[in-house]
Amino acid sequence: MNRTLIQWTDYDALRGASYDRNVYPRLTGQPKLDWIIVGGESGRFARPFNFEWARSVRRACEASGTAFFVKQLGSLWAKEHHAKDSHGGDPSEWPEDLRVRQWPRGLQRMAA
Repeated sequence: MNRTLIQWTDYDALRGASYDRNVYPRLTGQPKLDWIIVGGESGRFARPFNFEWARSVRRACEASGTAFFVKQLGSLWAKEHHAKDSHGGDPSEWPEDLRVRQWPRGLQRMAA
């Protein structure tokens, strides 16, 4: 018996679409992400938070209609900026374009 497995060359989890080399257009209707949460690391071995990466994720979420949430900017950022919260978790201290705390549609009531 000859079984052929489909190998996706690309999967867009924000839009729920897959590509196959021999199939065009993309196959839609696949599972997609509802929520992306980003944040800086905290603790002794925390690495610097990459603001440009977070901004590119925010733009991708906006384009796909996916909820985007910034949790914190991390302990290194907090220390450098003398932040109130040691993990950089106070949005009032962040760059304005990263003060984003969206919830997926189904969880919005729970957040209130």
